[in-house]
Amino acid sequence: MLESRSVSDISYEDIVKFCDLKKYEGQTLDYKQDISKNIAKTIAGMANTFGGNILVGVADNGDKPLLPATGLTYKSNYLGTIENLIHSHIQPVLHVETKICANSTQNLCFIVIRVPQSITTPHLFDGMPIIRTGQSSRPEDIASPDQLSWLYERRQQSILLKKSLYDRNSDRFTNWLREIGFFNPSRELGAGNAILSLSVCPVFPTEPLFSYKEAIDLLDRLARDHNMHFTQGKTRVVAGGALNAHGQVDPKAARTFGQLAQGDFDFLELEQHGFFLHRTTASLPYQQEMNYLLLAHKVIYFLAASRSLFEQTAYSGFISFLCNISNVAGRCVDVQRCQASAKLEPSYIVDKTIDVQSNFSISELRDQFEEKACEILELIAHACGLNGTDNLFQAEIIKNSGVLKNLLLLAR
Repeated sequence: MLESRSVSDISYEDIVKFCDLKKYEGQTLDYKQDISKNIAKTIAGMANTFGGNILVGVADNGDKPLLPATGLTYKSNYLGTIENLIHSHIQPVLHVETKICANSTQNLCFIVIRVPQSITTPHLFDGMPIIRTGQSSRPEDIASPDQLSWLYERRQQSILLKKSLYDRNSDRFTNWLREIGFFNPSRELGAGNAILSLSVCPVFPTEPLFSYKEAIDLLDRLARDHNMHFTQGKTRVVAGGALNAHGQVDPKAARTFGQLAQGDFDFLELEQHGFFLHRTTASLPYQQEMNYLLLAHKVIYFLAASRSLFEQTAYSGFISFLCNISNVAGRCVDVQRCQASAKLEPSYIVDKTIDVQSNFSISELRDQFEEKACEILELIAHACGLNGTDNLFQAEIIKNSGVLKNLLLLAR
């Protein structure tokens, strides 16, 4: 599907084939015959609603492309013109992905504009809030007070949906721990283990991105391709998605903390709204040291899997990343195994739980993966209390770490 392809991978021929399908315009798709001020209006309307794709150089008969679609006369300054329209007519200014797709003789082209669903709505077009209606007679309209209220309420509902997905996963995880016998006399499930939870989800989840049946194959593929521990053939359907989990009791932990105490486990869930979560062991009960290099491995693999997930769906907006490490008070975070020339002192964590959250666009995760991964790893390091300046950590601990550098290269 054109909608799920990276903009940088779309070619002139791809757009010709897409137009041949005669897809109707709607809330997330628009055809423009040429470049005009109206493009900025459509961009603002899409950003305020669900995001979408604009194909420039395609004439339409009201709601479908006119064939044959051949495009515009090629000019190298089209993207600058579009950027100027955005800056001149939209406030606050927003970032879109654009590409000129030229034919083999470089005399004709289409322009692809991918508009993410914005997290800073409403965007004003010439001072007026615009929404995308999807109606062929009036594809964009000035938002009324009721519609602005609807935009706000819909976003609030999306936030509640995201929270409910996380809470439901937490309940499943707790029940699964009880099911496999991860028991502690204090009755605090998972107590003793430091637990790493990594999750991503669209900032404002609304519609399902795939079916629950597709979630099974997708979860298996993500886990297999990105070095996540999972049980082949054991992925099962749960309400709204798929789940794969395995765990084993650690004998040393069992002797120290009681029968069927704690051990290693991995718990993966993929929900059809794009909620993807991995819970795993960060440190066993008898281990007072938490290896930062191991944490970094898991974060990089998870981010790479998340990038693959959204590349295979039609979602192109912003995602919310959350890292939670629970039951860490009193543990020591060791960085000496990072093989860096800088030597940071081990840090003892005083908080019971560590939380790191970051929102970023799919395009950032795809096109600036190394920078985004380093930024997140640095946030986690500082949350763990590792001392040192930002430059020292960024340059020495991440960039000069042979293992992490290789992982980042592999994940590109």
